Amino acid sequence: MKFPQLKIGERFIFQGEAYTKNGPLTAIHAESGKQKMFNRSVTVELAGAGDAAPSPKKSIDSVAALYELVTESIDALEADPSPENFARIRQALREAAEGAKS
Repeated sequence: MKFPQLKIGERFIFQGEAYTKNGPLTAIHAESGKQKMFNRSVTVELAGAGDAAPSPKKSIDSVAALYELVTESIDALEADPSPENFARIRQALREAAEGAKS
C-alpha cells in the first residue's frame, strides 16, 4: 500500500523497520523514536500482529533515564554557568544520545 493510505496511528513496515504514522507525510521509528518524512509514492506494509510495538517498559526506562540526565545537567549549570561547564555538559548529553542509538 502507499504511505498516504495509512491512517494516523497505524503501524507499518518500511525497508524492514517498524514505524507509526503520526502525520500526513511523517512517521515515528519504533525503536529510535525519530521522526522521518515519507514521500507520497512510498510503498509500505501494514504491520501485522507479529510486529508488536516495543515494550512500554523499555520506553518508560528510557524516558526516566533521560529525565534524570537532563535534571542533573540543569542542576550543574545552575551551580556553575560558565561556558566551560556548558560545553562539558553539552558533550556529555551528546555522548549519552549517541550511546542510546547503539
